[in-house]
Amino acid sequence: MKGEGIMADWTDFIKEQEKAIQEFVGEEKVIVALSGCMDSSLTTMLVHHALKKDQVSMITIDDGLRRKGEPQWVVNTFASLGIKVGTLIVNPKWLFSSLGQARNPEVKRARFRSFFYKTLASHAEKTGAKVLFQGTNRADVQETVGGVKLQHKKVNHSQSSLG
Repeated sequence: MKGEGIMADWTDFIKEQEKAIQEFVGEEKVIVALSGCMDSSLTTMLVHHALKKDQVSMITIDDGLRRKGEPQWVVNTFASLGIKVGTLIVNPKWLFSSLGQARNPEVKRARFRSFFYKTLASHAEKTGAKVLFQGTNRADVQETVGGVKLQHKKVNHSQSSLG
């Protein structure tokens, strides 16, 4: 049957990714930044299966800007899967002060990105983590909306490095 080959391909792919994670990380401690969306949830599952529990700090950030109860929902959902997720609580005033008076969306994204990574770097320092995993690696160079390609580059807050 055609569907049987698909599962085998995904199983092999998952095993390859877990092995790549193990080889990349070695014995280092890592942080997994989990929003609860598809990309970061998949990343969380891969890292959870690939590494030893004492190597990994799974976290979600509660910056006061997410939907009501969403950070706790993320924690509870992953707890039901046997995965402990901590919550970093960030005072929204700190975030807003980092945005300043910026009106340009790209400037706001850049400042949010900086705030996001400073928050993660602070957690990394406390936990001894040297590696960061998160779901979204890069935004598209061009967004497509309704079939029309926009002529600007949207930068995602997760385009950066830890530290």
